[in-house]
Amino acid sequence: MPPLCRILRATPGELARLGYLSGLLLVAEVALRLFPFDRIMRWVHRDAWPRDARRTPDSSTDVETGARLIEIADRHGVLPPSCLRKAVVLAWLLQRWHVPNRIQIGVVRRDNQLCAHAWVEAHIPTPHCFFANDQYTPLMSSASPHLAGAIP
Repeated sequence: MPPLCRILRATPGELARLGYLSGLLLVAEVALRLFPFDRIMRWVHRDAWPRDARRTPDSSTDVETGARLIEIADRHGVLPPSCLRKAVVLAWLLQRWHVPNRIQIGVVRRDNQLCAHAWVEAHIPTPHCFFANDQYTPLMSSASPHLAGAIP
């Protein structure tokens, strides 16, 4: 079944979540274009975010579902897919849910060119990687300051 047909068959709640995530992806794109990366990471990982009482993940399955919905919203959005944009949105949601996380950025050499990729590592209660690719060598990470010790 084509992806658009699956989206059209989604429930109103699923469509609302996809719309919300699509909006967050657009906000992340604008922020990445306007502000330095370290400022965005301070914003994403700040302590002042209120706990999202409506949706606190009960298990790694909830977080994996959120990551999958972000992937779908990014793939079918108005902008070309972006691993960094997806990582920023997932890290922001995880921070709101008080889930220890960090964004990793890595590179790999392909055909004499460096290719970059961003992914999220989260501790829910065991370490998980979202949007990861084992071919990339990590160069930098941005972790929640007060939760960074929970991630090995």
